[in-house]
Amino acid sequence: MTKNVRIAIVGSYPPPYGGVSTNVMQLAVHLKREGYNIRVFAGTPEQADLANDVYFCSARDKNFSKNLLFKLKEFNPHLIHSHASTLRTSVTLFSKLLGIPLIHQVYGERFPLQYEKFSTFHQWGIKWTSQQARMIIPASYDLADFFLRLGVKESRIRTIPCLLPLEDVDFGEERNISAEIKSNQLVLVTTGYYPFKNTHYGFGLIPNTARKLQEQGIDFVWFLVGQGTDAEINIYRRKLVEANVEDRVTFLGELERPAILELLQRTHIYVRTKYSDSFGIVIAEAHQLGCHCLIGDNNPYFQEGHRIAKYKTGDVDSLTSHLLEMIPQIDPKGTRDLNSQFATEARMNYEHIKQVYNEVLTK
Repeated sequence: MTKNVRIAIVGSYPPPYGGVSTNVMQLAVHLKREGYNIRVFAGTPEQADLANDVYFCSARDKNFSKNLLFKLKEFNPHLIHSHASTLRTSVTLFSKLLGIPLIHQVYGERFPLQYEKFSTFHQWGIKWTSQQARMIIPASYDLADFFLRLGVKESRIRTIPCLLPLEDVDFGEERNISAEIKSNQLVLVTTGYYPFKNTHYGFGLIPNTARKLQEQGIDFVWFLVGQGTDAEINIYRRKLVEANVEDRVTFLGELERPAILELLQRTHIYVRTKYSDSFGIVIAEAHQLGCHCLIGDNNPYFQEGHRIAKYKTGDVDSLTSHLLEMIPQIDPKGTRDLNSQFATEARMNYEHIKQVYNEVLTK
């Protein structure tokens, strides 16, 4: 089945952190390992990674070497697997023109709400796009119900949560983060995609929360990961100085994925401060790597339980009190608990995706 099977994956590729891009990366890594011929077509130049068969392509680029239709025709895949928060009409058109079966994997938990605000013509285009795909993989049952309402046959829908097994990563020597962690020090981590520009990542909650933890005599370091301009970072650092926590909170900037995973392996609590949360791949990965996870109560896809707790989204007092409840459960020198329900679920999700491939390729 895998021998000489060519699969074109269309979607974003890390960075950013979590979400669609991480799912695309992990899927490509695992499929390659099993012998599939994979090419990833990402939509921005900085996501290109030719060493890993990731190409920058645009549906509208007039340059043949960067045009998605031309690159798909050149690769001539057996199937196209599109990843997006909504639906890609252009990819649907290209699959029809080339006669290549298409799978849409859809992640947008707010997609049904967005659809209601579309024009009548746009809604018609979404319906047409959804009905042309050989298979649709929604990330939740709510999304599956939405596609049923659009007229997609139930036999063409396979609900698979957007969580795949962690890929094997060789940790590099890019930055010795361990040197910044003192013995017996509690490590907290928060990540965000351009978090100062996208304020819904909630980095504004951290200075006052860190100040409250410091006032309780807790020895901790809080690492922040994300992109930002020098001006944005300097403004944020002034807020840390005002809260007297500039020695407690360290902005690491943008890290490559191996460095992020290495950091999470040293992390005790992954804190998700995001106001508008989604399926949260980064939460599941942190949990698989042994972290306790504190997330907002705006996330309906994760339930409180083993090493997972929820606080009132956007509330510094709630965030602080839950951290104070969680910290006594953690021994900074203790053995990491890697027992995570997400690890088993991730492996099952990957097998389900390959089953969908089999269905499409054998029809």
